[in-house]
Amino acid sequence: MEHLEGSEEKAQYLRERDECNDKAAEMRRNIAMNAKNNGMKEMKKIAEASKSEDQLLNEAMRQARRERNEAEKLLKEEEIKEDEKKGRRAAAIATREEKKKEKEEAKSEFNRVMGEAEKEEKVEKDAFSKDYREKHPEATNSEIQKEFVRKQKLDNRKENIVGFFVQNMAEITGEEPKEVYERFKEFSGEFMERPENKRKMDKMVSSESEDVVQSLEEEVKAQLTEANCKKQFVEQVVKMTGENEEEIEKEYDEDYKKFTAFAEEEGYTRQRAVDKYVDISNKKLQAAHLRYMVVTNLMKDKGMNVDEANDEFDKMMNVMSQEQSDDPEPEENMCLPCK
Repeated sequence: MEHLEGSEEKAQYLRERDECNDKAAEMRRNIAMNAKNNGMKEMKKIAEASKSEDQLLNEAMRQARRERNEAEKLLKEEEIKEDEKKGRRAAAIATREEKKKEKEEAKSEFNRVMGEAEKEEKVEKDAFSKDYREKHPEATNSEIQKEFVRKQKLDNRKENIVGFFVQNMAEITGEEPKEVYERFKEFSGEFMERPENKRKMDKMVSSESEDVVQSLEEEVKAQLTEANCKKQFVEQVVKMTGENEEEIEKEYDEDYKKFTAFAEEEGYTRQRAVDKYVDISNKKLQAAHLRYMVVTNLMKDKGMNVDEANDEFDKMMNVMSQEQSDDPEPEENMCLPCK
């Protein structure tokens, strides 16, 4: 036991000795490094002190140039920023001045137009008052003023009718608006020159003038309906049959002309005649579509050619007609005059 305890004490001693030796070695290294660094600093100080006056002057000049270049660079950057700021400020001022000028010009133009409009209205009103008083000597100034206001409203309504007709007819027919407008002027002029319409307009009584304008509006709608009906009919027939468009239009116009004569004999109003022919055209299209579908299926299912399939369809329609022959006649004749 005594031998073991002596060995442990000896090992402990050796460890402590090694640690002390390591610390001593580290201290010697640090002292040597510090001495070296201090030596370098001293050498640098000695070198600085031993520089000639020319070297010091050159270094000072180089440093001065570096500082001057840096200062010039900063100054230039500031000048550029200032120029940009001045440019933006000048542009903003110019924009404000331009907008102010445009506003003043717009105001001046508005005042000019309003002034001319007021002058034109005064001239128009004076002329209307003179004509109205000649035809209605007993009318008061208040009554004349009311009639003039009604006339202005009617004039605005007529302008709206013109725009409505030109826009829609151009879309339907594909014509240029200018061409449509010329056509409107022609038929509206003839419309206004009809004796009954001319008599009402000449009386300068607003209620009767309104009747004429209302009739003109109905005529415009009727013509638009006619044009649209024709367009739809021709397009559908061309699509189903592949026939020449001009030929179909010609046939349509001939049929419509005959129907118009028939409608006049029957005493149809303008609107009733138009609505009736639209209905007839739709029924014709339905019949044409039925024939197209049946003939196509007969050719496909039974191997018939187009003539055979059409003959078969006609036979089918004849059978259906015979089955309905005992039905009473319709109250109103829907058939067109024979060609």
